[in-house]
Amino acid sequence: MTAIEKLLNVLGILSFSGVIVYIIFTWDAIPNQIPGHYNEAGEVTRWGGREELFILLGIGLLLWFGMTVMERFPHVYNYRNLTEANVKGQYINSRMLVNV
Repeated sequence: MTAIEKLLNVLGILSFSGVIVYIIFTWDAIPNQIPGHYNEAGEVTRWGGREELFILLGIGLLLWFGMTVMERFPHVYNYRNLTEANVKGQYINSRMLVNV
């Protein structure tokens, strides 16, 4: 892994952890009903309980886990014009794409 990939991984983990800590410490201040969906005009079309925030955290965790696994196996991606001369650069570019 390159230094920027390591930095981005650390920033992602810190950001996600910060959101979890923020939700825990502000739980009592979060209203019982929060907007769950908006229409094109920006009006709320569905309200949900604050517990739905944990669903969003779960989705984020699943995405982070899946992308981390994908990042570890760049050799299984579908490449175009992959040669011995450009394989290292292609792998780094594809890992960066998944990472970012």
